[in-house]
Amino acid sequence: MVAMKEILEDLHAQQPVMKFDSPSSTTISTSEINRHYTNPHILELVSRSNMAHPRNLFVFLLVSHLSLVMSYTSSLLCKNSCEEELKLSLYLHQISSGVNHNQEVIVNSTFPRGFGTTAVSDWPLLDAPASNAIVVARARGLLTQASQQGGFSWFSPFSMVFQADSRYNMSTLLVMGMFGPEPTGEWAIVGGTGKLAMARGIINYKASQMVTTVENYRQIDIQAFYIPNTV
Repeated sequence: MVAMKEILEDLHAQQPVMKFDSPSSTTISTSEINRHYTNPHILELVSRSNMAHPRNLFVFLLVSHLSLVMSYTSSLLCKNSCEEELKLSLYLHQISSGVNHNQEVIVNSTFPRGFGTTAVSDWPLLDAPASNAIVVARARGLLTQASQQGGFSWFSPFSMVFQADSRYNMSTLLVMGMFGPEPTGEWAIVGGTGKLAMARGIINYKASQMVTTVENYRQIDIQAFYIPNTV
């Protein structure tokens, strides 16, 4: 009689980590499942074991399914072999009004709470929370007040454009997310260009220094995977 342990060990040996056409795909095709459960070697082991009992067969199928899902999940947690990782901490300098402001309201709203108010921004991203720090990149995009309840909550899509004299030389990260009065939050990195082509990842931000009621610094911690542009 073939022991369950032998079957499971052979199952892992016979089934490599599944590869999918798209690294972002979360769908396991019917053909992949059929291939997993109709491997002739596995079926032979099952036929030689005490698997005829419904309970044993159920346990086998359950463990096999979990093995399949865990193999697929592990492939999502690791970067692809062609990707490189970017980890970088910068400081976003925001000045909402005044002589040196770096954002401007372009659409005023007549709705309660300023719902729909839209502004354009050009925030410098610095290597330190100080006005004389080096500008590494600029966050250029829009802000829209998108909350009708509670405090203000701004939706902000922007391009993070790296300076020409920086390591990433005018490459960009496309960022989207919400921020409001909370001291911490996350934005999504949904794309990139240049040396940061096809970037994906997250940005964690937190309040770093409040200079005045209209000026502040936010620390942003960038973690992304990208495909290096070798052209």
